[in-house]
Amino acid sequence: MTWEYIQEHFPWNVILLVGGGLAISDGAERSGLSVWVGEQLYSLHNLPQEVILLILLFVISCATEVISSSAMISLVTPILLSLVKIHNFSQRQVLRFIF
Repeated sequence: MTWEYIQEHFPWNVILLVGGGLAISDGAERSGLSVWVGEQLYSLHNLPQEVILLILLFVISCATEVISSSAMISLVTPILLSLVKIHNFSQRQVLRFIF
C-alpha cells in the first residue's frame, strides 16, 4: 500500500466530519457554552419535562437540516448533560426521548 493509493481511496471527508464534530463539542464544553445554554433553558422549568425535551428535539431536528448530524450531536450532548443536572431530569428519560 502506497501513500498515493491512500490519498486517492481514503475517505478524508469522514475524518474531517468526525474531527470537526469532536472539535465543536470540545469547544462548547471548554468555553462553558453547554452550561450557559442549559442555564438559559432553566426558564422552561415550569413546563413538564416531556415538553422541554420535545422542544429541544424539535430544535435539534430543525438544526440538522443545516448542520451535519454528527456535529449537531457532538454539540448538543454536553448541553443535554448540563440540562440533566440543572433540571434534575432522569438520564433514562432523556435517553428514551433521544433514542
